[in-house]
Amino acid sequence: MALLLEFEFRYGHEHSYEKYVDFLKNLPENISRKELTPFAQAMPEEYKNKNVVVAYRNYYLGEKLRFAKWNHKRETPNWIKGYLMAKLIAASGIWVKSNNS
Repeated sequence: MALLLEFEFRYGHEHSYEKYVDFLKNLPENISRKELTPFAQAMPEEYKNKNVVVAYRNYYLGEKLRFAKWNHKRETPNWIKGYLMAKLIAASGIWVKSNNS
């Protein structure tokens, strides 16, 4: 559902798949219900993590950020903004004093 909503947000109309949503809410009887299999992590080993979201964020920051762009009314995700800000501060040599130091 979330992907269909995102499609509609980006492109202003329903995806052609939308007509099958109600039908697929109930699994056909010949399809058994099983536990989810682990999410695939199609990336170099150095980025893999028990948490698949952390793994993919690290992978995108390390390998994909150079060509990433956001459009269709979406802003750059906060986790990327935070990474870029930290990188900028580190590169500038500015030391930010925290309340703990």
